[in-house]
Amino acid sequence: MRSLLCLTALALAVAAAIACGHSYAEDPAQPVEAGPDVPDAPDGPDVPPPSPDAAKLADAAAEASTRFCSNVGMQQNTDIFCADFDGTDLAEGFTRASDAGLSATNVTALSAPNALLANGPPGMSFTDRGPTLAWEHLGNPISVLDVTVGINQPAPAGPPGTGTGTVAMITMQTELTRTSFLFSRGMPNFSIEIEYNGSAAYGKRDAVPINLVEGKWTKVNLVYNVRTGNVSVAYDGVTVLNKVGYYTPQAVLTDSKATVLIGALASGPTFIEPFRFDNLVARVTRE
Repeated sequence: MRSLLCLTALALAVAAAIACGHSYAEDPAQPVEAGPDVPDAPDGPDVPPPSPDAAKLADAAAEASTRFCSNVGMQQNTDIFCADFDGTDLAEGFTRASDAGLSATNVTALSAPNALLANGPPGMSFTDRGPTLAWEHLGNPISVLDVTVGINQPAPAGPPGTGTGTVAMITMQTELTRTSFLFSRGMPNFSIEIEYNGSAAYGKRDAVPINLVEGKWTKVNLVYNVRTGNVSVAYDGVTVLNKVGYYTPQAVLTDSKATVLIGALASGPTFIEPFRFDNLVARVTRE
């Protein structure tokens, strides 16, 4: 009887536990211990955004690398100067510039975006006048002066004048000599002229047998070899005039200052004469 009562009590206890939602088949839940705290990763250094000045410098460097003058290399024992007129200053790198008559033009530039426009002034005076850019450099005695520049002479807006004066587009000077590439509305249209000691009375002029074509770019190369006295002119790499012994050969070289001018340096009776210039390269070879 007593055993029956115990079994009855156990059955009632199990029933009560089931009624309360607990199952003896499940293990009681074990508490989960938290792991050690993991510190946050430290913040990296602050990286400031690129400044506007840095962006401008990067743009300027990229632009400079694509300019004509960025591809002109140096030569041993050679002074070299290059001007492509594509910067913000037309006189960039030049020693001096005239005050008026020079401007930038983006019309048919030899290398984009700009070329130099020089307007030769009208007048009657035989004193040199007109817009020019000049580069000067000192060094050891000069043996060769070599200038190459693109020239584009616009067609005249009206009937051309017949002035007998000249307009020098390229001029190369030492202390004792001056060599110029000239234009004249008289005949011949194009010529070279040399002078000793800055005086035409001690110089001479010879016609270049082939004219430049108006409105077309031509790379004009003017070379003076001081030691031999030879002077040559080439158009687009083709020699059109070669004067042997034009100057008196110099066995001993003494001139050390080189000057190169480009522009529209007028002398004598002239009308307005515009010229475009681009991609100037001047080389001075020294002993």
